[in-house]
Formats: sequence, C-alpha cells, structure tokens
Amino acid sequence: MRVPAVVRRASVPTVSQRRALGVLFLVLTIGLAGVAYAAFVADQWVIAFAAGVIAAWLATMAARGLTR
Repeated sequence: MRVPAVVRRASVPTVSQRRALGVLFLVLTIGLAGVAYAAFVADQWVIAFAAGVIAAWLATMAARGLTR
C-alpha cells in the first residue's frame, strides 16, 4: 500500500478563517478611514484620497469575509 508523501489541503479557507479575515479587514478599514479623516482635516488631499480608496477596498473584502 502506497501512502502519499504530501497531503493536499483545501484551497478554500474554513468558515472560521474567513470570519477572522473579515474581522481583520474591518479593523484595517476603520484604521485607514481614520487616517483618511485626519488627512482630510489637515488638508492633505492626496493622502486622504489614497487612504479613502484603500479603506473602501478593504471594506469590500471585510464584507465578503463576514457574509459568506
């Protein structure tokens, strides 16, 4: 009887890992939203825009991780 040398793992994370990633992305979203707000108040438009775009992107990943 031959035993495989490498056991393949599923490429799709389990539900708990997805939820943990969703929470992580949510925390990062909140942090970058704060950076965007602080930059907006300080009239640093480029930083505010960049942080806002990244926060929006992370928010979509957080929503995907928390809803599936």
